[in-house]
Amino acid sequence: MRSSKSSRLSSQIKDPNKPKPYLNSYMLFFLDVRPSIIQKNPRLSFGKVGKEVGRLWRALPEETKQKYVQRAELGKKRYRSRMANYDPPSANELYETYGVRVGFMIWDLKLCS
Repeated sequence: MRSSKSSRLSSQIKDPNKPKPYLNSYMLFFLDVRPSIIQKNPRLSFGKVGKEVGRLWRALPEETKQKYVQRAELGKKRYRSRMANYDPPSANELYETYGVRVGFMIWDLKLCS
């Protein structure tokens, strides 16, 4: 059985320099439409806003959807090129930054507090 400390460690050690993932076409649409839905219906819950955006997405004409698909493809290409140039930190850099030895799981007080 794995310790919960190891799962906490992996969730705490994130490289801030790692490229952020791209957004798919639906999420780009969601970000465009959500503010107007909230403005029209400020009392809608998050889930109901999501349902409304989904309904609008399904009713969207194919030509309009293609604009979002093209933006998503551009984001995907940009993300892949950034990941190709991304150099993840070494084990020594992780230790210097977070006080963690990869493989030994030595904990530093600043991670545990």
